[in-house]
Amino acid sequence: MLDKKARIRTSREYRNVFEKGKRFSGRFLIVYYVENALNDNRFGFITNKKIGIAVIRNRIKRQLRAIVHKYQGQVRTKHDIVLVAKAGIGKSSFEGMEKDYISIMKKAGLFARNANNIN
Repeated sequence: MLDKKARIRTSREYRNVFEKGKRFSGRFLIVYYVENALNDNRFGFITNKKIGIAVIRNRIKRQLRAIVHKYQGQVRTKHDIVLVAKAGIGKSSFEGMEKDYISIMKKAGLFARNANNIN
């Protein structure tokens, strides 16, 4: 589970990532990121009503948090990263979300140099 200090919480922090950050898109996710002044990464998760009912949206957020936690050590530090779920994510598997996350993070250059052995 992500600590409170590892999460983006306020609307101002989200707005900063959206306005000043870079955007990369995949099949199920959109990733926005911007450098921060902290020594660690912070993550935010967005699922809107296009995804489905609240139960599905919360399940997707739990799965995304698990994926982020799994690969947290391989992500370059000092970034605020927001993951936005796309409409088709509700029907995808956990493995599909994980592969999409990995490909987007590689495309964005957010994995550390020693993380080349990730599928």
